[in-house]
Amino acid sequence: GSETIKPILPRIFQLIYQDSDATPMILSMYLSILALVLLSSHKIFAETITTLSQSHDCTEENVLDLILDVWLSKMCNVSQVERRKLLGLALANLLTTQSRPVMTRLNGVMLNILEALNDTCKTDDSGVCVDSLLLMDGQSPSDFQDDSESYYETDHDQRKKELISSDPVHLIVLKDYFQSQVHQLKNQIGQTQYEQLLLTVNADTLSQINEYYFPL
Repeated sequence: GSETIKPILPRIFQLIYQDSDATPMILSMYLSILALVLLSSHKIFAETITTLSQSHDCTEENVLDLILDVWLSKMCNVSQVERRKLLGLALANLLTTQSRPVMTRLNGVMLNILEALNDTCKTDDSGVCVDSLLLMDGQSPSDFQDDSESYYETDHDQRKKELISSDPVHLIVLKDYFQSQVHQLKNQIGQTQYEQLLLTVNADTLSQINEYYFPL
């Protein structure tokens, strides 16, 4: 988990913070690692941000400001739908931290979560929106493997199946998690402040969330 890769996290966060000339594929990998850390351990995420702030002689908020700017502007370049959902889950996770860098970027945060929702939600035969990446009861992790047509299962294949079975991308419904986080945020700050906060979000973004997913 996050503890295992903790020593290299400052370097990965640093490359995002600096908005390095990494290719979209490499940056996508860095952002995915950041998102997994955030979802698995707020403590390790915060410690890594603190380490970075100390090395740059600035505040933790300054570091998060720049990381979020890169994250929100480059998420559209992430081509893998699984990674887009992962980044959407992590952005939803940030909603209840009441962090200034997050709240001042709520428009971008909500838009990127909405786009991840649009990528992952499919309408079933009854017209219900379902998460296409969710591992359903009785479904095999092999359904999410590119090489699922392989005749022979190796140890590596087995490890991949185990990872998929514990992956938040395949366990958490993005729409439900997003809705829960928004509801929790509203409870945290109160109806009046919540409504003022929504005024900072593009009206079209709010309209799509209300129409296709859940009432804000």
